[in-house]
Amino acid sequence: MQRNPNQCFVFGIKELDNIYSKALTPGTTILIAGNPGAGKTTLAATICYHNAIRGCPCIYVSFNEDKNKFIKRMKTFGMDFEKLEKNKLFKYLRLPLLSSRDIIDDLINAISTEIIEFQAKIVVLDSFTPIGHAVEKTINARGLIQNYVYNIASLIQGLVVIIAEIPLGETTIKVGDVEFVADVVLILKHNIENKLLNRVIELRKLRDARISVAEIPFILVEGKGIRLFYPPIQEEPPSAKLDVELKHPCKQLAEAIEPVYPGNSMLVVYPPDARSIIYTYMPIITMLTINKLKTLIVTYRYSVKEIEKFAKQLLNKYGINSDDIMNNIIVKAINPASLSLEEILGKELELVDEYKPDAMIFHGVEVVNSMHGNNSKYYMFLRNQLLYHKSKGILTIRYMTLVDKKKYYKNAELSEIIMRLYYKKTKEEKLEPYLYVWRAGKEPTILTPKQLSECLSECIKALKGE
Repeated sequence: MQRNPNQCFVFGIKELDNIYSKALTPGTTILIAGNPGAGKTTLAATICYHNAIRGCPCIYVSFNEDKNKFIKRMKTFGMDFEKLEKNKLFKYLRLPLLSSRDIIDDLINAISTEIIEFQAKIVVLDSFTPIGHAVEKTINARGLIQNYVYNIASLIQGLVVIIAEIPLGETTIKVGDVEFVADVVLILKHNIENKLLNRVIELRKLRDARISVAEIPFILVEGKGIRLFYPPIQEEPPSAKLDVELKHPCKQLAEAIEPVYPGNSMLVVYPPDARSIIYTYMPIITMLTINKLKTLIVTYRYSVKEIEKFAKQLLNKYGINSDDIMNNIIVKAINPASLSLEEILGKELELVDEYKPDAMIFHGVEVVNSMHGNNSKYYMFLRNQLLYHKSKGILTIRYMTLVDKKKYYKNAELSEIIMRLYYKKTKEEKLEPYLYVWRAGKEPTILTPKQLSECLSECIKALKGE
């Protein structure tokens, strides 16, 4: 790793860098504030690390944490500061806690000397709170600190990152008026919802940048660090790939739905006590297979092994080689009872980035919907997720049981294609399947038992390659 100041500066978080990296001009001061345990040190370390690996030396000044403990903790988030230190791109400076205003000058001199000798482009002060408490009643000293913090960023033509503590139960920064000095102010918050931890980053101030979303949920991912769930920001909803029409699994669905494009969203619904996998899964598996779509399945209801077993049993029942089909399908399971809504969406984004699927199936979406009761937040996140998938050209298929009509209609409202299975009794008291099918811009259609049987036969032939 070589020093290359021309590559500066970044937050080190993809979602922020894509939109707000221009706010990090040479001479920028960043304030990171929040309650204890909110993730302040991890965010400051992220900025330090990702600029250092781009060739901008970083010096991390700490008043409380041991160096070895810091390095070990950050390694769990994928940041190897030991390697940077060996390449003279990182230095950890541990200073004693301030006890009075009298040692402010000594502190400033010590930090300045290290910055000059190390030729630092990034300086982190973790944290400003003890400095602020030491000088908060001394106007001259407070002014000295504010001027020093503001000027040092200009002098090094780099970034100064300041961490400040907000006491538990409070929401404002009180020490030293440091918020007014900073060009960028990021407030980290966390709260408990449904006995689960929610984390949010507030973009309170970004000088010379328009803040389009003020609060962004985030999670801490082992081996990867901070991951933001940033909704797609576009002047208008993105379009599906209208120049690519996907092949239909059977003539009956082709006539009912007509074109299906990469990026469309489909809702497949069935009764909670009659979850037939024949009429709702076989056409979808066929469509994915004949179009050679790499498919990612996320199940909220079953384990990975159970979903794979169900799929293989269905295919083997009709003499179809399941191995060839399952080779193009990835199955992942998420337990929504163990994660916050933000964490669920964050994990799903991670999966999209990792596997880059052409199609994505969400199985048991009503489980998430019922467990995370803030409906306005749930549907806002769902809308943003569907827009994100559409912008990526990902065909999204969501399976749900019809347990709540209001939730069904809400989900249907956000979908472009709907397939709803239901049953009717014959005069002989026999239950027969019907499939309600609707596509945006068309009149709804109902496929009869005879048409469903014909569709199933076509699907089996297509999967056998006949």
